[in-house]
Amino acid sequence: MLPKKLHIKELDAFHKRMDEVSTQLDTIRREHGDNITEYSGEIKEKAYKLSTEYYQLTKLWIKIDEFMEFTVKDKLYVLKNEPQENWFKE
Repeated sequence: MLPKKLHIKELDAFHKRMDEVSTQLDTIRREHGDNITEYSGEIKEKAYKLSTEYYQLTKLWIKIDEFMEFTVKDKLYVLKNEPQENWFKE
């Protein structure tokens, strides 16, 4: 079982990366405009890479949210509020 400190560290690293990628994308848009077809090859490639990473991070965020809401939160509620015979229902 992973220690609590490591759980928190990894979630924090995830959110930090989301913020970094979002900030970098905002900077590109602010400096080069919203029309990606007008970007130079290098900027276009960087924007594409960051956009793809952001998309992948949002997919991971959905998984994290679903796990927290429908697995962890639900199981904690059951353990705290339900009779023991309900603890093993999936």
